[in-house]
Amino acid sequence: MPHQPTAPIVLDPAGADHHAEHALLRGSGPVARVDVLGVTAWSVTDPGLLKELLTSADVSKDARAHWPASPRSCRAGRWPCGWGWRTCSPPTAATTGGCGA
Repeated sequence: MPHQPTAPIVLDPAGADHHAEHALLRGSGPVARVDVLGVTAWSVTDPGLLKELLTSADVSKDARAHWPASPRSCRAGRWPCGWGWRTCSPPTAATTGGCGA
């Protein structure tokens, strides 16, 4: 079983060496704790587990509900704003009352 590092893997938001980052993440097992611009999160590398999580009603898909600073960080230029947390899907809208930023 892969060893889960005690500290999160710090990801480069610019993706300068994304191939090496992907290899490191995959080598860490089906999930890896990551740090992106000071925010700790989980990266899921196992396709079956990812599908299970994305289709589960028990897992929130709305980052704004769990990271209220996300829109402010985007506007302040501290976060790459094209990332998936800005995506608003029908399940997100239904559970949050809408998709306003």
